[in-house]
Amino acid sequence: MNENHLEAVCVDWLAGLGWACLHGDAVSPGGEQAGRERYADVVLSPRLRDAVLRLAPELALTEVDDVVAKVASYGSQSLVDGNREMYDWLRNGVPLERIEPDGRRSVLRVPVIDFNGANDLLAVQQFTVHGQKLRRPDLVLFVNGLPLVVIELKNPADPNADYEKAYHQIQTYKADIPQLFAYNLLNVAKFTQRPKM
Repeated sequence: MNENHLEAVCVDWLAGLGWACLHGDAVSPGGEQAGRERYADVVLSPRLRDAVLRLAPELALTEVDDVVAKVASYGSQSLVDGNREMYDWLRNGVPLERIEPDGRRSVLRVPVIDFNGANDLLAVQQFTVHGQKLRRPDLVLFVNGLPLVVIELKNPADPNADYEKAYHQIQTYKADIPQLFAYNLLNVAKFTQRPKM
């Protein structure tokens, strides 16, 4: 078994749980699923837009577009602070300022996750991201177009592959493609130990 086999097993397992599964090429700029315009983009905006339309049907289309743009273009000076703010948005809704008919300002919290489970689930294998450097995590799990889980797999046939190497690979991703980790709720480092002979 090598890392490609381990990826295939993980993808099959996720598909069995109801996740749609694609290779990264499909959601790359110009790909058949065209989820993003640039390799630096990590949110699959069309999927997020569909989710916002479904979860907040009372919004005007311009408001839906504002929410999607706000989430998709999110950035923060601090990865920890940004992730904390994004977690608040995921949990409580994205703040959207609205001017009411009487002229007063109000702030709506627009949901982007359905906590009853009616979400668009997509696993992407070999998701290419351009940040400080070009990186390609093994699997990224998207919920409503948002990259919430990064999975790093290590080749069980490689005697030098272990949990520590997988952990350090995730740390490298955080440094090189930090935009992916603003949305991140979970990192998984998977190593399958070789059987003892």
